[in-house]
Amino acid sequence: MKKHISKFVLLLFVIFFPITSVYAKGGSGLLEQNTTSDSECFALDVIFIIDQSNSMGYGPRKSDPTDQREKAVEAMTNWLIENSLDHCKNARHQVGVVSFGDKSQIDLPLSEIAPKSFDAALSLQERLEEKIIAAGLGNTQPMGAFELARKMFDESALKDIGQRKQVIVMLTDGLINAGEGNNPDGFVIPTQKLADYINQNFAFDPTLKEREACIQERVKAHGGDFDNVPYEQVNQCMQEFDVDSSAYQNSTYVFIVLMNFREEGWPEDIRKIYRGVAESHMGEMMDFHEAGVENRNAIPEYFRTVLAAMVGVPSGRVSCGPVAVNAYLDKATFVFYKFSEDTDVSLRYTDASGKVFEISRNQTNDPSGFDVLEYESYGPNERYTLNDPYPGIWYIESDRCSSDGVSAFYQEVKINPGGYTLPITTIQQYDLEPYYDVSAPSYLTYEMRNEAGEIVEVSQNPFFLITITATVKDPIGGMKDYSLVWNESEDLFVATEPLKVRDMGEYHVSIKGDTPYYPGNNAPITGALPTTFNGTQTLFQHDQLVFTVTEVKPFVVKIDEPEENLVLGQIHENISKGWPLKIRPIQTSARIDWRDAPLDQSINDVLVDPNNSFESWIEFADGSTSERINLRIDPLDPQRLLGTFTDVDSTSPMTIHTELIGESYSEFRPDFRHTEVSFSRTDKSILTRPGFYRLIMLILAGIMLIATLIQFLKHFDPVQGTLSFYQDQQSMGDVEVYSRKKSTKIKKSVLEGLDLQTLVVSYKPFIKSSEYEDEGEIRRSVQLDGKTLCGQKFKFDLEADGGNNYCTDHPEFEVRYQNPGGGQKPKLNSGIYMLLPTIPLLLIVLFFIMK
Repeated sequence: MKKHISKFVLLLFVIFFPITSVYAKGGSGLLEQNTTSDSECFALDVIFIIDQSNSMGYGPRKSDPTDQREKAVEAMTNWLIENSLDHCKNARHQVGVVSFGDKSQIDLPLSEIAPKSFDAALSLQERLEEKIIAAGLGNTQPMGAFELARKMFDESALKDIGQRKQVIVMLTDGLINAGEGNNPDGFVIPTQKLADYINQNFAFDPTLKEREACIQERVKAHGGDFDNVPYEQVNQCMQEFDVDSSAYQNSTYVFIVLMNFREEGWPEDIRKIYRGVAESHMGEMMDFHEAGVENRNAIPEYFRTVLAAMVGVPSGRVSCGPVAVNAYLDKATFVFYKFSEDTDVSLRYTDASGKVFEISRNQTNDPSGFDVLEYESYGPNERYTLNDPYPGIWYIESDRCSSDGVSAFYQEVKINPGGYTLPITTIQQYDLEPYYDVSAPSYLTYEMRNEAGEIVEVSQNPFFLITITATVKDPIGGMKDYSLVWNESEDLFVATEPLKVRDMGEYHVSIKGDTPYYPGNNAPITGALPTTFNGTQTLFQHDQLVFTVTEVKPFVVKIDEPEENLVLGQIHENISKGWPLKIRPIQTSARIDWRDAPLDQSINDVLVDPNNSFESWIEFADGSTSERINLRIDPLDPQRLLGTFTDVDSTSPMTIHTELIGESYSEFRPDFRHTEVSFSRTDKSILTRPGFYRLIMLILAGIMLIATLIQFLKHFDPVQGTLSFYQDQQSMGDVEVYSRKKSTKIKKSVLEGLDLQTLVVSYKPFIKSSEYEDEGEIRRSVQLDGKTLCGQKFKFDLEADGGNNYCTDHPEFEVRYQNPGGGQKPKLNSGIYMLLPTIPLLLIVLFFIMK
């Protein structure tokens, strides 16, 4: 049940709802709803007939010095508004006011009371209160007022709609004709004439009279307060004396309120006539003098009692079990009327994460679950006022449910009660699809704020999402809906798509926010949120919000350099500029033109700050990008903006992006802030290609490597031994061979006297000799390659400890070879150190290649 605590409630009262018995079903208590069903509410057509004679407000003995004849009627008008808004939402009440004195007048025609929103209720309340006044109209002559009331009922626009109760409440302080000098006995005749007119012109259905008599007996049995009567007893009377709508159409309830009248009180004859009229019309005569109460405050309280009974049922009742707590409540008040002080009552709910929160006697298992603004314990009773209660299904639990009573009423958060103004007031027109600037779109936003101006965040329970729809009407009548979603980082709602502003002019916006809602009216509380909160509540609605789209002159952003699909020339400088080869920069330029023509005015007149308006970057084929650069005005062409990219040596296709990031003056706007062109680069000359130089260096490195390897092989297993030369078995001399190489040329100076011009000695491949296999020794042979003094060439192998003739013309010449290291395997010698100088050279070449 929602309870609006509205500003127009002049009289705050709490209805004490008795708890009916809790029926057993599987060991669980079932809740009897705390909401009045619309079907149980009667619509009222109430006419207040108010005595405005001079004695009410003038003279030393005025009966109504505080103008209760005005304020009490205003309070009851407000009560009917609140009843229609909160408890009996489908009831279409009507209220009218007729004043009388010497003459009678209609202050307030019979006016419908059926507000559909809180704002509508406020507006209605203000409008009706203007019609209700306190005045001085001379003597007391009420006959004309009842005649006007009869006419008002007959002409009612709602008289044939549903079960409606016609009610007259007459307030008077004096005797009829008292101002004309009549003695008291003379007052009876005009009063009786008034009674006869009422009886003849305001009928009452007999069966309905029996029903009302039955209910009145129940009211008397429960202290005279209708709200104390158990609903079952009221329902029993209604079923026993069944009537249809026509019975109510043919009946008028009459209540006559006699204000304090002189010290001696009202004459009994007059009281008797009024009492008879009221009781015959199932109303009551209330004599404040007889009741011993003052007119002040007693009048509105009595009026409220009358209207509450006429509506038909108590406002609601709560028992142990589930209670539906709607979202976006500012406060919730729970009052427990307990049988005794030792009765424990608790409130419990489970949040969306499954965590249980419980409070009893203001003690809670987790303080974060309840923001207790106020707690009172008075006698056996307890009262909680909670700020921002968690929405969902709560449970009231007690150790004595059958005798406990609970009153619960709520105060909703008022969202932007002073109205709402769009933060966007002016937008530049964008007449190209998608009809908004994709680089700088505008979005509708909405901030929820309460009466204190504080941000109202979305509910902690995700079930109670707010569905916000903004309907935008463009200047040519087109309509478009935008959905807004909560942006937690900004504490506001933001539209899911940008505003489309194709046409210039005024755009009218309506913003409406709805959330799931428990409808009350005895709707079932199932324990599941979707089936319990199956209604929809409009939290706020703002209409006729306006923003303006201004006409602008559109311009386009163009990239002049490079041209689309252009292959740029050299990427690198040649080797003369150093290594690595220097990369030539890429120059890009941009300008702006009108959409259909060249720009015919200075770029400074269009852009606020041209030197900080454009940003460019290159996108490479792999999706990576360069750093962004600013474009600045070309000193040689003030209409052009230049920028330079460095260190870009890619030969793959690339794209230059240029984006307008600065602002233009309000009368201009870009069609699109972003433009791009594709291009590529190449080195046309072989001398500017790093790969060419790397290839040359790679070849040099290969040559060096081969030369090094040759040297290595030459110095592996160097030749050793002694060559002995003989002529006719006579020694001619020995040549010692101890080279650092595998092959060595004997110097001429060494060959003198040996009949040789040249001699080269080389080791033959490593061969195991079978002759010495048993000894396990290894013998080496050498190859002799030379030329004798007589010009004969020779080339032959010479085994260790072997000999051979080396000149066919001179068989007497013989050479023999001795290998002192013949039993050793080939090995590295100091010749390997010839490799050392080549290693750093090779490293330098490789570094050059990799650079």
